[in-house]
Amino acid sequence: MQFHKKNKGGFLGPDYVSKGGLPVINIPGCPAHPDWITQILVAISVGRIGDVLIDDYHRPKTFFTDFVQTGCTNVVNFAQKVDGGFGQRGNGCLFYEVGCRGPMTRASCNNILWNRQSSKTRANHPCLGCTEPGFPHNDLMKGSVFKTMKYMGTFPKEVPEGRNKLAYYLEAGFQKVLPTNHRVKEGSK
Repeated sequence: MQFHKKNKGGFLGPDYVSKGGLPVINIPGCPAHPDWITQILVAISVGRIGDVLIDDYHRPKTFFTDFVQTGCTNVVNFAQKVDGGFGQRGNGCLFYEVGCRGPMTRASCNNILWNRQSSKTRANHPCLGCTEPGFPHNDLMKGSVFKTMKYMGTFPKEVPEGRNKLAYYLEAGFQKVLPTNHRVKEGSK
């Protein structure tokens, strides 16, 4: 309502505030997590909405500060650059080959679980980045939903937010060439 992709404006205009002086509070998701919605509604109903901190896209910081990767059961495989795929639960990270956007998407999906049970990545499904203002992302629009877009067939076009591409590529290369003891043990079973 107040943003178009990453640009402020949208249907309501860039400077819109409610009659009560409050900005629009965006709770994105596909669908939005019911706990996120109810917690904001409770804050409104008890008069504590002024305590809710929002980010640059007017999302509540309580839910949209950490990355989806935080709490993901495949985070060790991400750190060790172990490729994964559908149907290979716990045997690799979905970022490298299956297009998971967890390292670039801010949401508490793996900390506030759906039905207190699971999340997309815990069910071995890649994060689609639906809480980010650029959703749907260009790679989704090109029909490559479950494929990591790469340069020269090797390097991911997007790297985790806040990381230098060259440094990330070097780190990933070293992790692939020099696996940790954990990976060596798994491979020798």
